Amino acid sequence: MRMLFAILLIGATLNAASAFKDGELKVKSVTLFSSGVGFYELGGEISGASKIVLPFDLSQMNDALKSLAVYDSASVSPFVSYPSEETLKRALESLRIDLAGKPSIEGILASLKGEVVEIAAPQKIRGRIVGVQTRENVKEGASFEESVVTLFSDGELKQIATKEAGSFRFVNPKVNAEFEKALLFLASANSGDRRTLNLYLDGTKKREVRASYVIAAPVWKANYRLDLSAKKPFLQGWAIIDNASDVDWEDATLSLAVGRPVSFTQPYYAPFWTRRPELPLSIAGFARADTYESGFGEPAADFAEEEMEEGALYETAPLSSVGRSFDVSAAKEYARPAPSIAQNYDAASAQAVGEQFIYTLKNKISLARRQSAMAPLAQGEIGARKVSIYNAARGRHPTLGIELTNTLGVKLPAGAITIYDGGVYAGDALLEFLPLKEKRLINYGDDLSARGIINQKVAETIDSAKISKGVIKTVTKHAYTTEYAFKNSANAEKTLIVEHPISRGANLIAPSKPSEKTETLYRFEIVLPADKETTFAVKEERISSSSSVLTGQPFDSLIVYIANSSYPAKVRDALKKAEPLAAELDRQKTRLKDAQKSLDRKSKEQERIRANLLAVGAESAQGKSYAARLAEIDNEIAEIHEEIESGESDRKKAQKAYDDYIAKLEI
Repeated sequence: MRMLFAILLIGATLNAASAFKDGELKVKSVTLFSSGVGFYELGGEISGASKIVLPFDLSQMNDALKSLAVYDSASVSPFVSYPSEETLKRALESLRIDLAGKPSIEGILASLKGEVVEIAAPQKIRGRIVGVQTRENVKEGASFEESVVTLFSDGELKQIATKEAGSFRFVNPKVNAEFEKALLFLASANSGDRRTLNLYLDGTKKREVRASYVIAAPVWKANYRLDLSAKKPFLQGWAIIDNASDVDWEDATLSLAVGRPVSFTQPYYAPFWTRRPELPLSIAGFARADTYESGFGEPAADFAEEEMEEGALYETAPLSSVGRSFDVSAAKEYARPAPSIAQNYDAASAQAVGEQFIYTLKNKISLARRQSAMAPLAQGEIGARKVSIYNAARGRHPTLGIELTNTLGVKLPAGAITIYDGGVYAGDALLEFLPLKEKRLINYGDDLSARGIINQKVAETIDSAKISKGVIKTVTKHAYTTEYAFKNSANAEKTLIVEHPISRGANLIAPSKPSEKTETLYRFEIVLPADKETTFAVKEERISSSSSVLTGQPFDSLIVYIANSSYPAKVRDALKKAEPLAAELDRQKTRLKDAQKSLDRKSKEQERIRANLLAVGAESAQGKSYAARLAEIDNEIAEIHEEIESGESDRKKAQKAYDDYIAKLEI
């Protein structure tokens, strides 16, 4: 019942919208985020039931509807109304007079057939509209088409040319009322891409009201000026801001946030229609037999023993308590984002808020809608040291650089830096987000007075080798040496930072420690004397291991290890002792191969003599000779089979002796 009462109350308030007098909320504070959204807080004093108009671009409506929050201690049923694109279309379609598009007089009259209209043409004629047609007319010998409206008046059909009519008036007051309503609908939409949210607050007393919302906003940009001319380097930071909204900022507090919160839009503005399935009428038929599985687990603790009150809603924790809440349904409290509180600095106050960092300008700002401005962000002495930076991938010349240390006491957002040195422009640099006390290199030009070359060497040595159970395990040491040579042609010494790529999986040997290390680079700091050449070497080492199975491999594969002097002498000598066993194995393989070849020859000869014997006959003199030779070959083949059998046995013994020796090696 409580929810029903709220709905009825809202409906009653809507019907009494004329009782709301216009109120105004001004922008009190703006927080712009580097992620492309702006948080706007509005406030003002209103008295009694008031209507607040909040203007937005069409593109901002989804965000405004998603994020609008209102605080009013006196309202019990606030509500928001706004014209929707599809709502307007459907509202016009629901009227008898459709003014969508660009309707003509003829089209309007045709849509109102049967209604009584009074036409001044120039005498007044009253009748019911029968229809609108075009007819051909002739004037001064020329034919043309004209539109005419047909009326049923005083029992007669009369036609009046629409161009000759001075006015049209509908007698039915309901038609005139719908005409007026259609025009009002169109007037509310004739604002281009401009849309409004109408906030109705039903309080009765004078009070302060606040509202806030988050909409898309241009990303605020930071940039800096760094002066190296002074005794202590001085950094000045500025923020470029844009008021892309449809409201003026007058004496508003401006905050600039550095962070990357999750932010998205959803289509709240356009009405969303879902499809519903069409089901057959339940008027006949029979029930379907279904089976059901047993349940498992216990019901959730929160709902097992208690029931929700009818009409209640799930409650969510508010962002912050802001006094008396709206009395709408089960909404127990209303939340308003808490304002930022920060310590003051010369240019802007700054503080960490959650995972973000927010600057708040010291003085309030006034900025008209669709205008932009540049405001001071941070300034002060900063740690800065001039260096040259060499990276071989970039070219022969080092770059002019600065080792920048954030000693300002505030985090610095990403932005461009204009460098001044000796009172003149020296170059531009880019700065990524710089946390407190962090050190960062930036470059602003090429150092043409210095150049460098590199020479790279790679060497591999066997660190250790072990043989066990027929497997040789080798540990290899890969040494990478990069030799740098630099020439400083200037008449003053330079501090050079060498950026050296880290070899994957390698350890740094020399120098033993870099000045700085990143995820992919070592940085080494060296001094380049004036007008001299300087050499510098970086040595890295990577250890790799590999395993190879020796058992069953021919002796030729062992020669790779025996001939490589990098392998330990014990390993090479042990493998070399397998040479006699391998030689005996090869001899037995050769013996067996020769016997097999003899068997092949004798078998072919046996087949040939057998064929000849069949051709000449066994009783002929030639046949008897063939028969005798066939008997000799049979004896020879038998002897060869014995030789093969013996050779195969000896080969197996030799293979076993060779394999057993390799398999039993433990070195």
